[in-house]
Amino acid sequence: MLAIDTIDAFDPEPDAEVTQHAATTSSGDAELPTLALPISPPPTSQTVIAPAPTAAAAGELELDDDPALRSQPTVVVLSAVPTPARPQRPASPPAHVGRYTLLHRIGMGEHGAVYAAEDRESHRRVALRLLAVAPPMAGADPPWQFAARSLAQLQHDNVVQVFESGTQEGQPYIATELCEGLTLAQWMRAAARGWRDIVDVFVAAARGLAAAHRVGVAHGAFRPSNVMVDAHGHVKVGDFGLGTNNPFHDEARTVVRGNPLAADEETVPIGERTQIYAAPEQYEGVSDARVDQFALCAALFEALFQRPPFDAPDPDGLRKRVLAGIPPDIPLRSRVPDWLAAIVLRGLLRDPERRHPSMDAWLEAIEGAKRRRRRLGQAALAGGAMSIVGAIAIAIVRARPEGPCAGEEPTAAQVWDDDSRGRVAQVAESSPWGATIWRSSAAMVDREVARWEQLHAAACEGDESGGAARLSCLSQWRDELAAFAGAWRGLTSTEVPLLLESALALGSPARCLDRDGEIEVATPQLVAIEERLAHARAQSSLGQLERAGLAVATALQSAESNGARAQQGQAELIRARILRAHRQLGDAELALARALQAGLGADDAGLVLRASVQAADLASEQAQVERARQHLAVARGALERVPHDLWGEIEVAYQEGVVALAATQWQDAMRSFSTVQNRLREAEATDDLRLVLAASGAARARGELGDLDGALADAVTAVSLAEELTGAAHPLVARLRLELASAQAHAGRFAEADATLEVVLASRTLLDAPKGELAAHTWLLRGRVAWSTGRLDRAAADLEHAVESGRAALGERDPAVAEAWAQLARVRKDQGLWPQAELAATAAVAVIDPAANPEAFAHARIVLADVMWAREQHEAADASVAETQRVLESAAAAPAVTSMLSAWRVAHPVVIITP
Repeated sequence: MLAIDTIDAFDPEPDAEVTQHAATTSSGDAELPTLALPISPPPTSQTVIAPAPTAAAAGELELDDDPALRSQPTVVVLSAVPTPARPQRPASPPAHVGRYTLLHRIGMGEHGAVYAAEDRESHRRVALRLLAVAPPMAGADPPWQFAARSLAQLQHDNVVQVFESGTQEGQPYIATELCEGLTLAQWMRAAARGWRDIVDVFVAAARGLAAAHRVGVAHGAFRPSNVMVDAHGHVKVGDFGLGTNNPFHDEARTVVRGNPLAADEETVPIGERTQIYAAPEQYEGVSDARVDQFALCAALFEALFQRPPFDAPDPDGLRKRVLAGIPPDIPLRSRVPDWLAAIVLRGLLRDPERRHPSMDAWLEAIEGAKRRRRRLGQAALAGGAMSIVGAIAIAIVRARPEGPCAGEEPTAAQVWDDDSRGRVAQVAESSPWGATIWRSSAAMVDREVARWEQLHAAACEGDESGGAARLSCLSQWRDELAAFAGAWRGLTSTEVPLLLESALALGSPARCLDRDGEIEVATPQLVAIEERLAHARAQSSLGQLERAGLAVATALQSAESNGARAQQGQAELIRARILRAHRQLGDAELALARALQAGLGADDAGLVLRASVQAADLASEQAQVERARQHLAVARGALERVPHDLWGEIEVAYQEGVVALAATQWQDAMRSFSTVQNRLREAEATDDLRLVLAASGAARARGELGDLDGALADAVTAVSLAEELTGAAHPLVARLRLELASAQAHAGRFAEADATLEVVLASRTLLDAPKGELAAHTWLLRGRVAWSTGRLDRAAADLEHAVESGRAALGERDPAVAEAWAQLARVRKDQGLWPQAELAATAAVAVIDPAANPEAFAHARIVLADVMWAREQHEAADASVAETQRVLESAAAAPAVTSMLSAWRVAHPVVIITP
């Protein structure tokens, strides 16, 4: 059974069964009988789906669970909030109320029925609402009555005129002017409306709200069904004082007494009917006139962009979405001007103090922007500098070719314009390393925009086959660029370090080269899903995880309901990245598995490729080498189906290098990283971060192969490239310098390693990012270098710093902490400080995983054996080392480690004296 609260609608000839039902349900506590009614589907943009209540609430009707009804279109579930007491309703509408004669019912809403009536004194037609409300609080006017009395003194073109209000035999009523026409919701559905027409209607509604505010009345539940638009375009707002608060609650307050901006005394839960227009503070039980501004902007956003500003799978999700304070995303293909979108978005801000100060201020913002636009237009016309011939010449130059390129869609260069660049540059250049990052990021994006223009021109000119499919792909990439540009325009100083990675996440339009098949028909639903996914990718690339997560959840639900398998997979890919950032690796693995299945089901080789590469990366992070290889085999198979995907080949080759490093297959790692470097140079992508990472990986592989000079050269190259891309102060450069120092120490160049580490330590502000991890590793390496050169006191101090910072940043059992303990134990032993050596070695053994770090484990156990030996506990020391050998052999430790233990036993023979 579904419980519904009937929608406000005109009903000149009500169903006889409805009339009979209303006449026979007089008791509020009585069980409502089952009533089968045909329900017309509400507009899609107004639909709010919610779980049906377990029992019929006040004012609700029930539908039979009839199979025939299941074939009906979606039904709005608009259950009122639970009520403590049901007010009495008349057994049937009276023939007369006050001086009014009821003619017929014209609508039914959550606050009562509306009838056409005639004033017997003036003989004019009026609308008479019989309210369903509980008795008022003692000593206080009901909120509806205060609103009605206040508005009765107000005559405004955009407010429904209130003639009279009162109570007859306990039945409250309000008499207002009878408005002919359509509700705003119906007006929007009746025809396609341009943004200018929409704004004109909403400005008129805003004038009505502002007039009510000036006499101390807030609407409280503004929504399109409260606004009437007649045949001449006249707009009137009604239903003041009946809104946000459930009228069945006797503590309800819906008006603002005195100051229009003064807070209400009390509010009550929000009904689902008004939830999509409810301001955040209404959920929190605080309300003033600024909730009307929020509701107006929410309705205007919905009218302009054909979707609510905040959407979620269910009412609870919508509540969380609104309370999160994350502004809505503007659709990428909208023709709504930026100035208008900015005014609407300000009215939707989480904090009422940051919205427009009043409804009058909102109106002035709209009118002021219009005046400025008119002045600009008049100035352009008055200039007269452009001759007719010049205008024709420019028109010829700017003319777009006929066919698939003849539309009005912007180019990539117009999306990534000087205004966007300037806004990003202003924020980026204010951070310590932002200027260099901005320069590199802009160069990367500029290169891809130029590539887009070249590919777009070729497809439009028809020089290559598959032009239509490539144009569709290029349009999609341009929309993604718009989403990323939008995210970058809102860049904060804390997000600047991620800007280069975000530019890399955008990808390249070169992926469109392999599109030569039939194009997919882009339905409005698919376009909306793709827009949300593009916003989510951009947001996640800047670390805006909560915002990206909300966008992904909405896109995923829409994709599932529309059977869009490829879009489901793309959503799961983004979701997996968000989960990895939250260290929910198991859930991330499941999301990637779903993405892979979606790619296979949609026969989308590109999606299969990306899902497999990410799955391999996740597996290698968890030291699951074999599983990573299996994923890469799938990726290689997918790559064969997209032969022009250079960037896909680079991703696969890079990941193969990472997995080879994890598997200690140094030659394979070298080949993979060389492939990455060569392909990037072929693409002239010298500003690609993967060039840096490939050089770093190659340095490690060469070092393990014994090519120490080659390792140093690659490490220096990685640092130099990173400095060019991000600036010398960026954390990435500090990390690469740390790797360079390690290579220098491995080559025995301890003085050079010391100097490199001093440079890292000089960047004090970077040692806290992320969470002190860099500091722990820097102190650890510096301590090892000092110990290798015999500077034991400095080594001990540095290693104690490593332990302290590592425990704070990484946790007690982190491998870096364990290694620092083991190294400190060796230093203390060499200093002859046996108690301190034993303490450090014991701590190391307690936290080291022998399989993960057998060498550090062996060194710690040897220190403990040395302590026992110094105490002349020879047999116990030998037994401890022998046990360590067995543990490491079962853990498949490298032969060099077990040989080190054997050498210790040879150097420390145990002499057993028999009596």
